[in-house]
Amino acid sequence: MVGSVENGRLRLLRGTATDITYDGPPVDAPTLAGPVVAMPLDGQTGTLHLRPRRGLSEREQHMLGAFAVALAATIRIATSSTQTARLAAQREHDASHDALTALPNRRHLERQLAAAMNDPDTRLASAVVLVDLNRFKEVNDSLGHPAGDRVLIEVTARLNAAAGHHLTARLGGDEYALLITGLATRALARHRAEQILATLHTPMDLDGRLIPLDASAGLAISGDCTIPQELLRQADVALYVAKGSSCLSVYTADQDPADLGRSPWPGRSQQRWPTTSTSPTSPSPTWPPAEHKRPKRSPAGAIPNSATYRPTNSSPRSTAPDGSPNSSKPSWTGPSPTPRVGPPNSTCPSPSVSARAACSTRTSPTPS
Repeated sequence: MVGSVENGRLRLLRGTATDITYDGPPVDAPTLAGPVVAMPLDGQTGTLHLRPRRGLSEREQHMLGAFAVALAATIRIATSSTQTARLAAQREHDASHDALTALPNRRHLERQLAAAMNDPDTRLASAVVLVDLNRFKEVNDSLGHPAGDRVLIEVTARLNAAAGHHLTARLGGDEYALLITGLATRALARHRAEQILATLHTPMDLDGRLIPLDASAGLAISGDCTIPQELLRQADVALYVAKGSSCLSVYTADQDPADLGRSPWPGRSQQRWPTTSTSPTSPSPTWPPAEHKRPKRSPAGAIPNSATYRPTNSSPRSTAPDGSPNSSKPSWTGPSPTPRVGPPNSTCPSPSVSARAACSTRTSPTPS
């Protein structure tokens, strides 16, 4: 019989040579009659109680003491291992779950989605639904973040109830994701997604205020796509189309900016670098290489013939016809350097502005 302390609570273990007869709080243990020999294990581990059939000799008492020391060391090692395993499991749970709602996070969702897409039985019967609350920022700004947290907890409860055994995850902020598996048809995926989205149409009563919980959602269904990250990206494209509409959008290739050179920027092509294709349907290059190599100089320091630096006037002290100092600027003759053009909304100056700024620094010296 061993009495020990675990997590601040007393624990009693009783046993024979072959069995453990009791394991629990000492107050609930049945009372046993007979003499008991108590042997302290140490200050924290507990006490060993032995019920001998007869008195112990001096040799047996020394053996019992040595056994108590070994038992105390074993209990400490086992306790340490148990606590280490418990802490590791807690850290793993915290790393894959949201602290506020206790829902799985993106990391856990990607794991489950990868497992579903790698399983031949569920690869073609899975779908991802991304849900985004439409006016959640207004709740945070007007009522404060504690009220926003309560709204997120309410949304979590509704989505969990509607999803059933399917996985519900919080990706961050006011965005949620649901992984639906075991679908019989593609049409069933849309039906299930619409059912889940409908649970948010009823406003939430928050201290007497009715808070709308309407949301938009994007749906992507596995089929030819076998890459988990690609299925998530397709659901995100569908959500982008549905944002603010309080409805569900199902992913199609014609709404994807990564398909056929489409781009989220009007009048821009998705292709970044120049293409050698001359097909009239090929998108024109939008972002040429950012670096331009200047002409190499010869060993003597002269500029090659293909590009020459030629002052407009041969004499630096020449004057204009009216007698004023010459203010003409030198010019660059040769192939024009490729202008540096940035992405949309870039702050890069236009090539003409850059050229004027560069040439304005090469003025002729003022005559003495």
